[in-house]
Amino acid sequence: MKIILASASARRKEILNCMNINFESIPAVCNEKIENLENIEQNAVEIAKQKAREVCSKQKEDVIVIAADTIVCFEGKILGKPKNDSDAITMLSKIQSKTADIYTGMCVLIQYKGNTKEYIDLSKCQVIFDNMSDMQIKEYVDTQEPLDKAGAFAIQGKGAQYIKEINGDFYAGVGLSMNKLYITLLAIQKDMGIDLKKYIC
Repeated sequence: MKIILASASARRKEILNCMNINFESIPAVCNEKIENLENIEQNAVEIAKQKAREVCSKQKEDVIVIAADTIVCFEGKILGKPKNDSDAITMLSKIQSKTADIYTGMCVLIQYKGNTKEYIDLSKCQVIFDNMSDMQIKEYVDTQEPLDKAGAFAIQGKGAQYIKEINGDFYAGVGLSMNKLYITLLAIQKDMGIDLKKYIC
């Protein structure tokens, strides 16, 4: 059985590496459109499910697929990935000394002996920013770190120096809850009677 991370995210890969999980990265190719702004939590979980199902559908063998989706919400609006430097500067300027809500949906899908089962969860946190000067915002954007991040920021890496406070699951902000993934893998072992020790060193 192989374990697949349905993502190319360096941050999610780092989480699995920290957990000593032997995995392969196969990014999902699916529409991540948010259908209902009234229920951001449900959207985060649904998109994670779509990613897991899309990658799993291409596998012929027994497999565990780990997928996640992170949505950043600020003042009732979704902050996606910035289109360019200017867009990143605009996003970062808006959230100074304010709170952004982060929702990370997780789906772990197991395909085993012809059967499939999904384990889903949601992690949340609130990130409160310190005040950044215009120069600090520009210097941060010049690092290029914000350009592939929803909301134009990361709570680890260079972006961490501008985070004043985090309330909730830190790993929701990183993009995948390490604790919830570990608990889910233990549940899979119990439910399916599979020894995952050779995959999780």
